This record gives sequence, C-alpha cells and structure tokens, in this order.
Amino acid sequence: MTTINFGFIEAAITAAQAAQAASNRAELDAALEKLGRAIHPLDTFADGNLSPLVERLTSGRRAVTEAELNQVIRTINDAGDKYRASSGTKESKASSAHTGHGVHGSPNPYLIQVGQSKTFSPRPNQAYIARKAVSHFREEHRGFFRLDTGEGKTPTYGFIIQELRKELPDEYQEALVVMGCHQAEPARKLAETMKHMFRDEKIMFLEGGIEAEDFKRVTFVVGTYQQLAQKSSIDVLKEWAGQKRILFVLDEADMVVFKGIAEDEHRMATWIRLLIDFGVFTQHGHYLARTRHRLLGASATLDRPDEISLSTVWGPGNVFYHTPMAEGVRRGTLVPVVGHVLEMDVPEKEKHLFRDFTKIVDGKIVVDKTKVMSACGSDHAVKTSVRAVIDHMKMKIGAGTTKGEAVRRGIGYAMDTTALEKHMRWQQELFGLVEVIFQIYQGLAASKPMHVDTILAHLGGLEKLDAFGQTLKRFLYAREWKTVESLYRKAVSSLKNGRKEGISELFTTLYSILNVDVRRIKGRPLVATAVWQSMDMDREGKKIPREARRTQYLNKFGDRELTMKGFNAGVIDMLWSIGMLDRGFDEPMASLIVDNAPSSSRREVVQRAGRIMRPPDPKNPKDHSQKPESIYITLTPNLEAHHLDVARKDLARVFGTEVDPELNIIKIRPTKEGDFEWRTPDPVQLDLGGDKKVHLVLVGARTVEALVHFLKGRYGKDYDPEILAFDAGVGVEEVDDLLRAIRFPKESRLRAFLKNWRADDATIHQIMAIYHSDLADMKTVYGNAWRIVQ
Repeated sequence: MTTINFGFIEAAITAAQAAQAASNRAELDAALEKLGRAIHPLDTFADGNLSPLVERLTSGRRAVTEAELNQVIRTINDAGDKYRASSGTKESKASSAHTGHGVHGSPNPYLIQVGQSKTFSPRPNQAYIARKAVSHFREEHRGFFRLDTGEGKTPTYGFIIQELRKELPDEYQEALVVMGCHQAEPARKLAETMKHMFRDEKIMFLEGGIEAEDFKRVTFVVGTYQQLAQKSSIDVLKEWAGQKRILFVLDEADMVVFKGIAEDEHRMATWIRLLIDFGVFTQHGHYLARTRHRLLGASATLDRPDEISLSTVWGPGNVFYHTPMAEGVRRGTLVPVVGHVLEMDVPEKEKHLFRDFTKIVDGKIVVDKTKVMSACGSDHAVKTSVRAVIDHMKMKIGAGTTKGEAVRRGIGYAMDTTALEKHMRWQQELFGLVEVIFQIYQGLAASKPMHVDTILAHLGGLEKLDAFGQTLKRFLYAREWKTVESLYRKAVSSLKNGRKEGISELFTTLYSILNVDVRRIKGRPLVATAVWQSMDMDREGKKIPREARRTQYLNKFGDRELTMKGFNAGVIDMLWSIGMLDRGFDEPMASLIVDNAPSSSRREVVQRAGRIMRPPDPKNPKDHSQKPESIYITLTPNLEAHHLDVARKDLARVFGTEVDPELNIIKIRPTKEGDFEWRTPDPVQLDLGGDKKVHLVLVGARTVEALVHFLKGRYGKDYDPEILAFDAGVGVEEVDDLLRAIRFPKESRLRAFLKNWRADDATIHQIMAIYHSDLADMKTVYGNAWRIVQ
C-alpha cells in the first residue's frame, strides 16, 4: 500500500488556512497546489471526489470561502480514517495532528516520531558547556547553566546528556531522562529535538490518559510542568522508573521553586511536586543529598520577580556556566538590539493629565501605578504603539551588491485583555488604512491613472469621505495632521465634484508619513492579530470549534495553533500579546518589539528582548545579513516622569546612562531634541521636612570600593551580579543596588553577603571597619533623617 505523508498534508492545510484567513489568494493557491499533489493516494478512499474538490478551489475564478476549505479538510480526514482502518495504522488526522505528535505507523500514540533526520553538531560554546557539565557532575548532583534565548539551549541539553553518558557511564548510561517545560508548544519542540539527537531511543510526550504499559522501553519522557505535577503522572512515572536513576532536566528552570504546601496537603502549590515525590526534596523544600537522582537545569535569567532565590533549589555554587547577553552579541551569536523610548502622543490641552505619576508615601517618592496603567491603556498610548510598528517595519538587509529591504515581523505587549483587544483592532485598522493608501497611490502612478470612481470605491464612496478623514486624524500625530488637513479638504472637494485635483499630492504625502512603502516591499497586505493563553475559548470559557467563523470572536485570524504557525510562516506581520510571548516563543525572523505593558520585573525585559535577538539562521548564527539589528521600543506616558517610574525601573535602566548589565548592548537614540537624563530612581530618599527632598546617589562609596576589590579577586574582574545574587540567596536587584552604591545595607546583611561569598575572617574584618566609618559619616551629614532609611 502507498505510504501517505500526513505530516506534509497537515503543513499544506495549515498554510492554506493561514492564507485564507489573511485573504492572500496567491499563497492560498500555492498551498492548495501542494495539497493537491499530496492527496492523490487518498482519492481511492474518498470515492474519487477529493482531488476534483481541491482542483475546483484552485481554479482562481472566485474567492475560496472558509466553509469550502473546511469541507476539503473534512473529506481528507474521512479518507484518512478509511486509509488507517485498512492499513491498521493510527496516524493522526491532518486537521488536528501536531508536528512530531503523530506516530506514523507506531501503535503507541504518545511516542514522538520525526520525519527527515536533522543533524545537530555542537557549536563551540555548546561543546564547552557540555564539557563543563561533565566536570561539574563528577562532584555534584545538581547543575545549572545560563544561556540566552537564541543560543541553542534545547540542543545543549542533548549534548550534555551525550557527554555525561560517554564520560560518566556508571552513573548516566542507564539513567532515564525526564524533561519539563512550561508550555506545551516548546515541550513538543524539546521532545522532537531529543528524538533527532537520540533516534534509536523511544521518547514520549506526556499527556493525559497515559498508562504504564505505554512506557515500554521508553528512555525519555517530556512534558509540561503542569502535566508532570499531576498525581496520576507521578504515579505512572514511578512505576516506569522503578529503582533506576533519573536525570531531571528542567527547562526555564527559574520557574520551578518551592512555594510552600497547599491547603490540600497532598498537593503542592508549585511545580516542584514531582521532585518532592521522587525524593529529591523534602515536603518543606529541603534538598536531600542522598538522592540517587540528578538535576540539570537552564534558563536565560537567574532571578525571579518574587525574589525567591534559585539557590533554594539548585544550591550555591552549582551554576557551572554563565554568560551575559552582551557576550553573545560580542561573539556574534546574538543579534544586537537598538532601544527607542517613545513619549505617547498627547494633545497639548490634555498633557496636564499625563504628568503627575508619582505620590509621596512615608516620605518617599513612589509611582502611582494606577495612573501609569491608565495612561498606557489610553487611546493616546495605543495610537503611539501601533504607529511605532508601521514607522519601524522597514529593515535594510544584506551586504554589498546583495543589499535590499525587508519588512520586520513584530511582537507587541499590552497590559491586559482589554488593552490587547484595542491594540489588535487599531493595528488591523491602521494596516487597512495603509492598504487603501497604497492601492490609490499605485493607481495614480500607473501608466493609465486611476479613475475618480475607482478612487471613491477604495475610500468606500462619497458618503465615507468624512469617515476616511476621521481615520486619518486618529492615526496621524497632531503635527502630521496639521500638514495633511488642508490637503485632505482640497482632495475631498475635488472628489465631490468628480475631479482629481490635489488627490495625488494628498496620497503622496500620506504614503511618506505612514511609511506605506513597507506594503510595496511586502508585496501583499499587512496582517496583524493577537494571541493569548485562552484564545481557543469564547468569552464564556467554551471551546471554539476549529471550523467556526472567526469574525464572531475576539481573535480575527484563527485559533492559537493556527495563529502561531501563521506568524512563523510570515503570513502575520504583527502579533500582539499580554505575556505568553515572554518566553518559549521561537521565531528567528522576529525583529521588532513594541512594549506598552509596564513591568517592574527585570527578567521580563530580558526575556522579551531575547525574543528578537535570535540569529536569522540558527545553523549559521553569525550570519546576520537578513536581520542586521532588532528594535525594542518602549512607551512612556511622559518623558519627564519616566526616570521616576519605579514600575518601569528596568526600562529606565535599559535605556539610561546607567545600563543594566544584562542588556548593555542597548544603544541610545533619543527621539526628541534635548538632553534627557535617564537613570534609575534612587531607592534612598530622605524627607528633610517640608517640601525639601534629597536623593542620595552614592551611599557607602568606600565600602563598595572595598567590596568590589574583594569580589574581583574572588569571582574575577568580569563578575556578574546574577551569580553574586545566586550564591547569596537574594534577588539580583538587592545586590545590584549595593554594588552601585545606591542602597546602604544593614551590618548583619553585609556580613551575611560576605560569608555567602566565602570571604575569610580578615577580609570581613577589613570591609566592616570601612563600613562603620561610612556609617558614621552618614549619620553626621544627615542626622536624624538617616533613621528613615534604617
């Protein structure tokens, strides 16, 4: 019997659905043509009706409806069911199979199967990490490495496992592997990569309904942390493992920490439940050194927003490899990022509403987060966000004689579902406006210029001219509308009289202002949509049928799976999100971020920047010709207030003169004339009575100088605050503030730091003597006011 490539059929169907949703007839026809070639063997099982059905859709005589495409998919699925029944296989249906999730002839539906083999060869840094891991695990049972997004973290796990089996066979050759991930999509990719790297082994993707008999001869189990923490999953994993050693591999390991015991005492309020039930940790989160199991983890960040130290899971001194993002850029394996800070466009008469974002609490200046969030959800902020996308989409690529232009693929962040819907809708409407301007501009420039009636048809008719003007006013900045308004009124007057005077001038001006040339470069209409965690559910929480008409739901493109595939395929140009694209999202060609979601989390900034720093060609990471640089844009309600905005502390630092060590690749390009001082707010703020305030920029400078001298000798001259925080068991913010001399520690706290950093008694005595001298000076200079910060 002829073998049918259901994976190819699924890919063609996904491409057809994406093209149909984007109203792109050329790409739809191309996808249907591929589909037509692949389904011929299924004709026998569809009574000969399948191929003719597809051929009718590719005739090009009229638009293909969603219902017609769904009919083709149902027919393929029905024919596939008959094929599988006759051949005795259990291959996945084309409409619902996930790549690598089907079994293609295997009786076990949970085993990962992959098509054409991929060869993974370690890059120099990956080979180095694998060797460092072996050296570390000779003595230790837990090991953690930090590797940036885009540096190949997933295959690095495989290289480490290969080296451990080769160099430490007594411990690891027969060990089973359990790998956890925070979301299903990256977990499947992780499982597929392991199958490519360990083709002769059975690798299982953990899902509900799985039983012990499905684990026969399985050596790798991959699943989400939610699934791995289920009691039913743990029970079947225990039966599978028996007395064998397990190497637990935790991807995005900063997400797995002990948070305490839930009210229901047999379950945990955390994903660490799996490790507790396997005897790696006690019920109270204490590591059991006698365990036979091993822990390997990695992440792009070594801290958490709740400041729970990762050393509570991994122990101090167990980070065997760490490198900052700047090192990846210097090596050329990450794409540099350019930072832009944009003040949202606000009419002069409303600017007073967007100035006061701070308030005084206990004598300290703090940010009024409610006002900041309100500002970032306003129409002014949304307008600035969606305009930032179109204004920054054009990208110069290539080098030498191969230079050209391309359109960036962008990711946007909104703060909540309401703001997300508004950003998506406005972005779609702006792209629609760009399409109208493009068509009219092209028509006027043609050898036979566009007729007045055709122009009016593109604008929706005479009765829609006023609405067109309102749309222009909504998306143009105030200074731009002043330029355009007279041109618009002249053009409207001409169109109402059946003439074209002033039309060309108006649309030439709009073409330039709104960067419409990106539409020409793209060669098709621009597409924007949104993605969020529960987008497969309607407002009542019910599952949306795959074949349901999307116009009746919030997401205007497709369900989550189709949307992500559409973005990866380049069909979608701008994808807005709340937070699900912070990590686990892999699209190397993404090169633009517009961030309108205020965050106090340093790690969120790092993770988001990592989404656009991946090299365009993972196999040749130093070739950035197709993506020379990425752009990170953040909005602020007011430039004057930005440096006081604690809720955006990291962004102020990222784009300031004191640059965050994690993101010191950022270059400053002021968007307005003038000399703005960007810096992190001073945590130490003293109330000296009345309205007088003083900000202590440096406190305990001599203590810090002595401390830094010790740390350079202990950790090397390029010591990193993340490692110091990890070993000290505190948040990186606290260490960073200490080393930048903007927060003076209490004596007991400083002594604890020095002990955790393994300073000897003589060093501690020397530094503490300087500390007491600095403390005496502080009390002398500031008197009673110093008590406020003590």
